Amino acid sequence: MAWYTLQDDSWSQQSSPPPGGFCLHVRAENTGAPEVRALADGQEFFHLSGVTPRPTADTTHTVARIDPDTATGVRLFAVHADGRDLTFEDRRPDDHRRDRTEQALQHARSSLNEILVPVYIDDVIEELSERVSGLVALHTAQYEDKKSASWTYFRTSVFDDGDLALEEEYGSI
Repeated sequence: MAWYTLQDDSWSQQSSPPPGGFCLHVRAENTGAPEVRALADGQEFFHLSGVTPRPTADTTHTVARIDPDTATGVRLFAVHADGRDLTFEDRRPDDHRRDRTEQALQHARSSLNEILVPVYIDDVIEELSERVSGLVALHTAQYEDKKSASWTYFRTSVFDDGDLALEEEYGSI
């Protein structure tokens, strides 16, 4: 699967991990849940896999903030889509509930309530990335059977200060 590194303010895809520095690894194999891993100097510091989908959800979107400068990452929220109905789920650990992302998350939640079609979630995540430090990663997955890890579609996009840094897509909707 793809490895991405940031060089000279642009992201490049590589077939193997770099020997040092920051990189993202996107893995979406036919078995197992798709994931995005963040590494610094060869050590994984954050692992983004999707949250467990709700029984009625068609698609589950999981959003995380990844900070390459501090080698930290945290899940922010998940959005479960059942057709056009969206359910917002705060996924921050308790020690991040009162941090500076609170206002940005409230804005994202409000924006999600206004969108008519869940495919516009990228617009909300792009705007969120302008309001928080680091990268904002979106993990979108659809599953054949919600009780297993058998997915039919996976897409990840990573935004940096309002700009799409990278995007990977597997399967079909």
